[in-house]
Amino acid sequence: KLPGGVASLDVTFKDTFLFEKGTGARWIQNELLINGVKWRGKKLPQLPIIEPSKVNTLPLALTLGRDYQYRYVKEDRVANHDCYVIAFTPLANAKGSLYSGRVWIDKSTYAKIRMVVKQSGLQAPLVSNEETDTYAPFNSGGGKTFWLLFKVKGQQIFSVGGRNVIAEREIVFAKPVLNEKSFQKALAKAEASDKLILQETPKGLRYLEKQKNGTRKLRMN
Repeated sequence: KLPGGVASLDVTFKDTFLFEKGTGARWIQNELLINGVKWRGKKLPQLPIIEPSKVNTLPLALTLGRDYQYRYVKEDRVANHDCYVIAFTPLANAKGSLYSGRVWIDKSTYAKIRMVVKQSGLQAPLVSNEETDTYAPFNSGGGKTFWLLFKVKGQQIFSVGGRNVIAEREIVFAKPVLNEKSFQKALAKAEASDKLILQETPKGLRYLEKQKNGTRKLRMN
């Protein structure tokens, strides 16, 4: 949403999401739509990356530190699941960017069903970041069920030239393919193409730019 009025700009990417343990996530940008109209250029433009700052420690993560305190709130029913609702807040001595919020945990499987978070310790120009993460069960094909992130919906506020710009962000994942044998071939094909690729790094998403010799190199600035 643009400052000074009610006008807004809708930007939609249709991506292929590849996640590999130890390497993290890659987003292969296949298609771009501006206000619902498909981008007709030969190459997609490298738009500014709008994303939250990286959080030092995720809530519920098993770590040796003590960055969060937890509190039982109530029982609730979400998406036909009976859940415990747990609130979490950063401890007073915790440093860096952290989350506060609530998580809905299935009473029988202890899987995360939903998590609502607000980020603290933000750096300019980001003023505010809030999001709701929704999880869904997926079968791996080997008889195991995994609860994976299905939808992310949130709002970020940036300060630009003394005025606030509101960015509403929504990510919806299609049904994933787990432990696919052709994963490396799909990744190699994407890297050999001219498509834009974003890769997860400790500093956030960065473009994995194609070089003249056909290899890819992270652009960290």
